[in-house]
Amino acid sequence: MNIISRHSCLYSLPGILDGWSQSSGHRTAPAWPGLPPSPGPSSRISTPLPGHLNHPSVKPPTDTSLILDWAQNIQSPDSADVSTRVMLLLHSLTACAILAGFSSGLGAGGIIFWYDGSQPINILSVFSSLVLAPAMLLLPTILLGICSLVMRRFQINSPLPSMLTLSKPLHKALSQFIPKCRGIIERASTLTAFHLALFDKVEALYLSLTLQLFTLCFLLGASGYGTWKMVSTDLAFCWSATPALITPSLVQDATSALALPWSFFFPTAIPTLQLIEKTRYYRLHAPLRSSLEYDPEIMGQWWAFMILTIITWALLPRLIMLLITFGRYKNVVSYTLLHLPHVPALLTELKPGARITTSAPETSSHLHSQEMQNLTDNLDTIQIQIPPLTADSKIVLWSMSDLDLDLVSRLPQLSSFTPMHAGGTTSISGDLEATTAISNTPRLDLVLVFVKSWEPPLMEFLDFMGDLRKAARKKTPIYVVPLALDETGTGNVIWSKVLRKLADPWIHVTPPSTLTIHERASRGLGNNPD
Repeated sequence: MNIISRHSCLYSLPGILDGWSQSSGHRTAPAWPGLPPSPGPSSRISTPLPGHLNHPSVKPPTDTSLILDWAQNIQSPDSADVSTRVMLLLHSLTACAILAGFSSGLGAGGIIFWYDGSQPINILSVFSSLVLAPAMLLLPTILLGICSLVMRRFQINSPLPSMLTLSKPLHKALSQFIPKCRGIIERASTLTAFHLALFDKVEALYLSLTLQLFTLCFLLGASGYGTWKMVSTDLAFCWSATPALITPSLVQDATSALALPWSFFFPTAIPTLQLIEKTRYYRLHAPLRSSLEYDPEIMGQWWAFMILTIITWALLPRLIMLLITFGRYKNVVSYTLLHLPHVPALLTELKPGARITTSAPETSSHLHSQEMQNLTDNLDTIQIQIPPLTADSKIVLWSMSDLDLDLVSRLPQLSSFTPMHAGGTTSISGDLEATTAISNTPRLDLVLVFVKSWEPPLMEFLDFMGDLRKAARKKTPIYVVPLALDETGTGNVIWSKVLRKLADPWIHVTPPSTLTIHERASRGLGNNPD
């Protein structure tokens, strides 16, 4: 499967993974709002991987190919249609970029190398169009790449505002002017924010790759036209500039610097001072065909230097940047695919036996969309499924310093963990301690945040979740676990709706867990570290 196909599969995977998460017992709120997961099958049938993957001579499939093979077996016809349409769109955009680049390059080459014999071609115009301008356009990309490497090396957060932050004033203005469309605008804003959170880097690199491909094709078209013109026509080159400070000696210094890469093995392609002085064109001179001061043979000696300069300083840097961008694009597509919500849990289920999980449809698979929404919203009757915890997992108790929670009796896997307190009566320094401890965990797997289901989430909690996301890094799963007083406790619908405002696909709200809650006692997990 080529990289474009993998990219196109990304857009259908969130819905497939949400459906698998609900059908497999990993019951969490959908990671993709507005795209309700496909009706959950009642049973899952584990089938071996395709024969070509099970053959002893074939290497074990990578995580990426394992997820893609699983998705192809489990996806519905609608999901497959989405992937196909996106793949055709991406291929069409790439083909259009190539075609537009060559076409515009040929047109520009026709203008730059236009020659009718009345006056020579100004070599400075050729260099400024085919060397200087592409280099100036390439410089910001190189600087941004260096800055991103430095920021990643020292773990510096990007100072640029996110698209969600930039869209808030527009969303507010539209909501005020069009009150009836407030819900639609809010829904569209949330979907856009979720989309950018999942696929912003993939789409940014695809756009960069397309632009690099367009520019490379433009340069190939223009330089190719110029080469064909030099082979088929006896062109005359000169140099001419209005400012007096551009002297022959300055032009020689510039051409010598540009010719450094090939000066050792092709010294004849370096313009000499004599060539530069004899090919200076003055606007008051007679036309070339009637002037005796210009030697046509000398004026054609610029061609070798010009071709090598365009190849060395225009085509090669753009080709190298294209290959680097393509490599980053491939890595980001694979990284995004492996870090989509629910993918780590799916890999733990697929890897041990290297088997693809397919779904058996059930009679309830024809539920209406409203019934499915009700089913998704009423998950509080299902027993909580805590993901596997490791030594690098962290637990936070939000606004629970006044309660004594019997967590270990209900969740024995928490016996080896020391929960951290935040919110409520906990001081600001206590909240900062919790986020600092999480940020100092080098290989953080996931974070569990226990909250009171009977208390609605406030802005203080949303601010804390924003700080927690920065501390836990972008794609670390965060599970918000509402605790209920009894079996009829408040559901997780309100928590899911409020937390969706953060537009974070890796924040999941699990169904409420019923625990025994006593009065405050000075023991065990209830002790406030502050």
